[in-house]
Amino acid sequence: MEYKKASNSDTARGFYLFNDNSVLKLITVITVY
Repeated sequence: MEYKKASNSDTARGFYLFNDNSVLKLITVITVY
């Protein structure tokens, strides 16, 4: 569960909404960078 490492509020919200979706997770990861 690497999505829990998100520290940004915006990123954390994105992971919280799609913490179970792999596709959404990848999109959020791209947002981190």
